[in-house]
Amino acid sequence: MGITLIALLALLSSILAIKLTDLKRILLFYVTFTLLKTSTLLIFPQSSSWSMVWKNCSLINMVPILLYYAPTLGIIVGYGSKINLRKTLIYALLGTVLGAIIVVPFSGFHNPVIYFLNALTFSVYGGFCEELFFRGKMMDFLENKFNRKIAVLAQALAFGFSHPWNLFAVLGATILGLVQAQIKYKFGIEAAIGLHYGLNIFTHA
Repeated sequence: MGITLIALLALLSSILAIKLTDLKRILLFYVTFTLLKTSTLLIFPQSSSWSMVWKNCSLINMVPILLYYAPTLGIIVGYGSKINLRKTLIYALLGTVLGAIIVVPFSGFHNPVIYFLNALTFSVYGGFCEELFFRGKMMDFLENKFNRKIAVLAQALAFGFSHPWNLFAVLGATILGLVQAQIKYKFGIEAAIGLHYGLNIFTHA
């Protein structure tokens, strides 16, 4: 039952991601997107990281992680033509180096296999799906409809509350959303993707 719910949310999110054109679709995607993440952690708490899957040796916990690809692919199909792939890959490499410098010395966790698995899953999901939606589709739409200040604040708050695990997660994600918005305006969406991608490799341990 749990896998069925997550699969349906992933499918609905991917369809909505491709067809995002107005505020109603953007908000509906945001709801399904957040429900997908939240339901995954509630139903399969051991799917929160590859180290948990590794520790418990449970293949069933891999399924929700892999289903994260559905909305990621939808977002890339719907918005991906606006990004420069070569530039994105360069920033992803820089983001990975920066993530290793910032996170690894303080984490006390060093497992290159887990980092590699994160690079193929959580980092793709966070770096591409979240950035292209929050700093891409949502922020662009709100800026065109209202103004830049409203767009930056609204997407940061929405990003924060899409991480409802605890107050620290909400505040941390909101601050990251504000920072990532400035990075996008200064260096482009590719830089925001790259930094997020690199950080997620080492913060999902």
